[in-house]
Amino acid sequence: MPFIFLDESGQFKKTGSEKYFVIAAFTTGDHKRASKSFRTFQHKKFPRKLRNQTEIKFADTKSESLRSKMLSNISNMDVRVRYSYFLIDDIPANYREGLKIKSGALYLHAVLETLESFLPIADKELRVFCDKRHLKGISQTEYKRIITENLSNRVSKDVKVQVEVLDSTQNENMQIVDWIAGALSAYHNRKIGGSDYFVLLRNNLIGEGKMLFRSDV
Repeated sequence: MPFIFLDESGQFKKTGSEKYFVIAAFTTGDHKRASKSFRTFQHKKFPRKLRNQTEIKFADTKSESLRSKMLSNISNMDVRVRYSYFLIDDIPANYREGLKIKSGALYLHAVLETLESFLPIADKELRVFCDKRHLKGISQTEYKRIITENLSNRVSKDVKVQVEVLDSTQNENMQIVDWIAGALSAYHNRKIGGSDYFVLLRNNLIGEGKMLFRSDV
């Protein structure tokens, strides 16, 4: 039974040097082992003041050395990563209202594009776990329903699809995917350390990232 954990990195409006928005997701054969490995590394390798925090996020860890060590640890887990990304400047007109962006609809579209890259599957159950996020114009119930229906229409009728929204402070796998998304965002936005982070995760990537809304197409 595949478990897919999904999270994003970035904003829909340009902030500083960030030009790309990234959504990453991973599957693992043993989500409990991945969870244990992440927390064990935190308790043993992070500075004392961070060792017992309930949540360790990529963006909150400023040390490039520490980031690389954690990403190296993640790369040794049984995680297989797929991701989508897009240039903020390429957001289509149908996701804009004047100067405002239809953020809920845009985010949902990017999530669906990312999840569809995991299909087809041979398993009889598919479980998707997403981080909590406020979606303008879309309730959490509707968000889960749309994803469930979209995936159900693309797999065999006997495949059970479940979508859950989790609190990342209570789930280490959601923190793992936060780190993956943050590292891929750093790479595409050409931030310091980004190329090194990408190299660390390269063997975990299934194919290339899926670029959405390409302006040259």
